[in-house]
Amino acid sequence: MTWRRKSGKLKRVAAVVARPPAPAPPRSLTPPGKRAVCYAMTAFFMAAAVLALNLRSPIPSLKEGESARRDYRARVTFRVADAEATRLSREDAEGRAPRVFRESAGHLADLHAQAERLLSDVLDARKAQDLKTKWGLSEAEFQTLKEGLDRKWVRQAADAVAEAARKAVAYGIMDSATRQAELGSSRYEFLARGEGAASEEARRSTTLTLEYPGGVREFLFEELQPLFGGKSDAFRHAVTEALLPRFSPTLKLDGPATAESMRLARSRAPERFRTVIKDTLILSAGEPATPAALRELRAESAAWGKARTGSQEAEERHAEMRRAGAAALGMTVLFVCAFVLLTLGVSRMKPEVFESNTRIAGIYLACLTALTTLRVLENLGVSPQWTPIPLAAMFVTVTAGPGMALATTAFLGALTSLMSAQGAAAALPLALSGAAAALLSGHLRRRTHAFETGIVAGVIQASAVAAVWTWQYGMGEFATARFPVEDAVGALGSGALAGALLSAGMPYVERAFDVATDMRLLEWTDQNQPLLRRLALDAPGSYHHSAVVSSLAEGAAKEIGANPLLACAGGYLHDVGKIARPDYFIENLEGRPSPHANLSPTLSALILTAHTKDGVEIAEQYGVPAPIRRIIAEHHGTYVAEFFYRKAQKEAEKTGGEVKESMFRYRGPRPRSRESAIVMLADAAESATRALSTPSPAAVERLVHELVEARLRDGQLDESRMDITDVRAVERSLARSLLAMAHSRIRYPGAPAAPSGGQP
Repeated sequence: MTWRRKSGKLKRVAAVVARPPAPAPPRSLTPPGKRAVCYAMTAFFMAAAVLALNLRSPIPSLKEGESARRDYRARVTFRVADAEATRLSREDAEGRAPRVFRESAGHLADLHAQAERLLSDVLDARKAQDLKTKWGLSEAEFQTLKEGLDRKWVRQAADAVAEAARKAVAYGIMDSATRQAELGSSRYEFLARGEGAASEEARRSTTLTLEYPGGVREFLFEELQPLFGGKSDAFRHAVTEALLPRFSPTLKLDGPATAESMRLARSRAPERFRTVIKDTLILSAGEPATPAALRELRAESAAWGKARTGSQEAEERHAEMRRAGAAALGMTVLFVCAFVLLTLGVSRMKPEVFESNTRIAGIYLACLTALTTLRVLENLGVSPQWTPIPLAAMFVTVTAGPGMALATTAFLGALTSLMSAQGAAAALPLALSGAAAALLSGHLRRRTHAFETGIVAGVIQASAVAAVWTWQYGMGEFATARFPVEDAVGALGSGALAGALLSAGMPYVERAFDVATDMRLLEWTDQNQPLLRRLALDAPGSYHHSAVVSSLAEGAAKEIGANPLLACAGGYLHDVGKIARPDYFIENLEGRPSPHANLSPTLSALILTAHTKDGVEIAEQYGVPAPIRRIIAEHHGTYVAEFFYRKAQKEAEKTGGEVKESMFRYRGPRPRSRESAIVMLADAAESATRALSTPSPAAVERLVHELVEARLRDGQLDESRMDITDVRAVERSLARSLLAMAHSRIRYPGAPAAPSGGQP
């Protein structure tokens, strides 16, 4: 039996009249806000696919390494790119590019003050040992300085050192090896750049820089010469050697900036051409075709095409254009028909795929990559079995599900039969391999599963190649026919490569397209995962509650064929928003007074309902997948925070005020998936059952039933894609699991009796 409100009074009615969840309203494949972008991507995909289908390579029939069957002579005079001359020119430009140095002269800014302090301390004979250690003075040099100093000379020396430092900064100081290398390479200029990221570069002369240490020593002798009048050579040597280490290099080579300067110089060097005169022999008969000869043949063919004139040539071109146009039109019509059939088929699949333009773009990109690769392989004469249809099928399975992957595989297989010269013989093995990859990669629980799936798909593709070959030649010509080894190797290689690429790129695919594969969901159920550890530390009561909800949701999901891993992970993380304010939730109080006692019901409800929004924000910070974030946002739907709503009503009755129910509702949205609805019901059932004084089977079943009915009446399950049969199955599963958790235990002899109304 259930309760429902009618005409302001509560009446007891039979449970069978409870309104079942209404079917989800029909909606377009993409939300209105994303529709324009989706249409634009679709238009681009169709245009690019038609181009790939009709594109023909301009590469001549003669292939690299193949021996020429005749002499190839220039029919007209033409120009061709000279690769060797271009390379030498660019290497020369790269060698002459100025190097970039970082200029750092901060250590010279207060050198005069340091020198004055040194000489004053020496004069006063203070901290002799520290001075000798810091400035590298020997005992003899220290005594020489002390004997030759006076106050007036110290002040003059400080001014002279300041002037010398200023000039040294203006010249720039390089270490000896770097300066000699610059001068030896005939680069007499360099670019100096300051310390700041936005500092400008200045062109400086290498010959004017000071070489450390020899050039700096001579510079100091010359700059400080007026100071040493009447002083001994030993005194002058002691002063210079003390200052010399402080004039360390101010210019240091900036490797990355120099490499960029050289790259720019190389890129700016113009391409060099040479002229080939008419009737010049380009390739003689029997000579293997080299890349250089092929480039000349292409250039000659292009020049000859431009030089041709006359009505016959024009008519030939027009006829060829008409034939090419008719073929392109036919291919385009077939492609559009296949695309329309694909769209009609996938429109019945899960709409979550079409709510993400990123996933749609990924599917389009996978299809374009397969079609373009097939066209390139055909033009290069490589086996079409290398076409990455298995990789596309596995990628689409991960991002959009096996159903979408099978539809995509059929779409690509049909186009392959039209594009390839082998027709259905090439398309059938690829389609079978793609279908196998789609079916086997639906539940990848280990990182090696993707590679194993690729190997299996490759073996199936190679077996299909052998079967098609056997069927084509029959038993009569079977013994004399040559087995297509290249196709078989391509089939095995295509599958193995698809598995390896998906295995290596799976983490990036998961994050780029925000999908929750089984492997990623398993990672988010790991108890050592940082977000779960934080929940356990900051809100231990909520963590325990979430663990129970996770177990309940996983069992219920298995009952109705939903995704148990998603329900499990969603159960673990559905209450992470309580981390923001753990003390405002009763399970975390541990016997302490509730802070809600001093708050108004409206404010308490605001704090309570905010934990879904806080949970989504925290989940985004930790990189939680979108399906789990949706469960966090939807696990209360738009349901009423009943406790505070009733409390507010009681207070309003005393004051004669009015309470708006909307102020006490969660912000939603309502559950839009079966997993979200299951977590909602498991969360409500676990919380309510915990409050039962005597969780008998009848009491638990009645409580769970009333909770489910209340949410049915409130329309919380209307968009969950669960019918009434699924709802009842979830209800039974939750009741059964809760009873198993609350089962009675045998009382051991001598053990204290259980508290009244509780369980031992």
